[in-house]
Amino acid sequence: MTASVARVLLVVILGLAPWLGCAAGSGYVWISDLPAADRRAPSDPVVRPGDTLSVVVRQQATLSGDFPVQDDGRYTQPLVGHIPVEGLTPKQVQERLAAQLVGIVQEPRVSVAISVPRPPRVAVTGEVATPGRYELHPGDGLLHAIAMAGGLTEFGRADRVFVLRQQPRPLRVRFDYEALAQGDVHGRSFELRDGDVVLVE
Repeated sequence: MTASVARVLLVVILGLAPWLGCAAGSGYVWISDLPAADRRAPSDPVVRPGDTLSVVVRQQATLSGDFPVQDDGRYTQPLVGHIPVEGLTPKQVQERLAAQLVGIVQEPRVSVAISVPRPPRVAVTGEVATPGRYELHPGDGLLHAIAMAGGLTEFGRADRVFVLRQQPRPLRVRFDYEALAQGDVHGRSFELRDGDVVLVE
């Protein structure tokens, strides 16, 4: 095992720590019982490191442009400096920037959008061939995430596949791998989100 892979696995294990105490218990909800709103990605996404923000300050071309969000969750706004934006919606970033521009621009009118979102990343661990972190692309679901990790090992239980999520609230969703492979409508409608952990027991 290489040092980089070992570091990835350590991060995944530490991230799972809050869940390990209930791994064998009943602290989960079956995907068929999960409300539809929790299966879909949020309609108002938040800013993450790696995103690119499109900022438009009305009649201020030098303050407008596309700006990358750095690993520390901030982006650099001309004449303002570093602005923390991680975890904020574009509207919240817009309001924060407008407040920062008071005194610099007369009656600042600002619009902010995520022009280039960073692909969501999920961790796949447990009884899979190649545990690690993987980037998802539009349309990639739980089956694809497991496939990227090499599929279930011979010890993996098809009926004990979980997705662990901490935001906006702790959630532990159980799936049946074989039902997913056969086109289960509930499982197919479930959208993985950035930071999710896929655990196969």
